[in-house]
Amino acid sequence: MKERTKFVLEWERRRDDSPDGRVNISELTRKYGISRQTGYEWLERYQRSGSLDSLADRSSRPLTSPTKISEGIEVLIVAAKKAYPKWGPRKLRALLVDRYPQREWPSASCMNEILKRHGLTKPRRKRRRTPLPVTAPFKSCEAPNAV
Repeated sequence: MKERTKFVLEWERRRDDSPDGRVNISELTRKYGISRQTGYEWLERYQRSGSLDSLADRSSRPLTSPTKISEGIEVLIVAAKKAYPKWGPRKLRALLVDRYPQREWPSASCMNEILKRHGLTKPRRKRRRTPLPVTAPFKSCEAPNAV
């Protein structure tokens, strides 16, 4: 934030000192180690609002999520899991599709993510592999090419 503020204030100072009000943005962005595009974005945000507060980081979260699962569907999935705690997402999905065929249901993997988010699943234990027994295949060899 400090670097952005310095960048904008130096741009403003150079613009005021210049007789024609022009500033070499390429030189200024090189000095601050940013791309020209980023420099122009910061300047536009500053000019639009007139405040240095507009240079703060913005959220990169999208405004909408068109594929987000609705709360009602999520509640039904969680309720089904609580009714059948031993069942996994594939069985639960089949049950819900049979009970409510008119609704659109998410995939089993998506249902698994929902259940994980609500703390209703346990990760599988990873099976420990037993190492192969170490044998000496050339134990009886006493000289080269004597196999």
